[in-house]
Amino acid sequence: MVSADKPVLTLSYGYHGGAEMVGAIHETLGSDVEFYMFDLSHEQDQALPPNAHHIHGRGILRYYHALADLSLNGHNLSSSPWRLHNFVEETEGGPHFLVPPDDVRQYGYAQLQEAGVVRECEDFSDLLEKIQEYVALLRSPASRAALRMAHRKARNAHLRKTRKTYMPLLSSCITTMLSDPAELVEAADLRIERIGNCVRVIHPETVWVDEDSVPSDQSN
Repeated sequence: MVSADKPVLTLSYGYHGGAEMVGAIHETLGSDVEFYMFDLSHEQDQALPPNAHHIHGRGILRYYHALADLSLNGHNLSSSPWRLHNFVEETEGGPHFLVPPDDVRQYGYAQLQEAGVVRECEDFSDLLEKIQEYVALLRSPASRAALRMAHRKARNAHLRKTRKTYMPLLSSCITTMLSDPAELVEAADLRIERIGNCVRVIHPETVWVDEDSVPSDQSN
């Protein structure tokens, strides 16, 4: 059960960043947070920092992000060639702190970064400093509640705008394809491509890379 007495920090795929970085995060924050680290297996249980919680399995991480006051991802604790993970999910409960990877060309990233929902850091040292400063703001229950409310307001504003803009268009695409599979709806601000029996709809801010064109060490 997640404690409500302390701020909650989630760290996804922590050991992609290395045990040394995980240890530094835990040592920096100490007992100021409830520290939840997610991986898909039990393999890293032995290396888990003291008093930290290890969660693993599929389909459960989103619920911990929803309860979190801030989140991290092991792929983005320092500069790397890794592509962004599901940064929208990672921001559900609180801001997501990261050192941006080489390529951040995904729709929503710039908007959430501008709104303060995603917090960019220059390097791992800068990330440690910024999460420590943010956790200090969460010590007061009133401040913690206010920060969570402000965060969710900013995040939800982006989500509402996205749904209002694109859901009718996607619905139109589906309706058109069902009535006439040979026809595609045109959209000025979306790229709509037919690939065999499938249709790919991509925002121009998103640069999609097919899996077979990504080197094996960057395909995750």
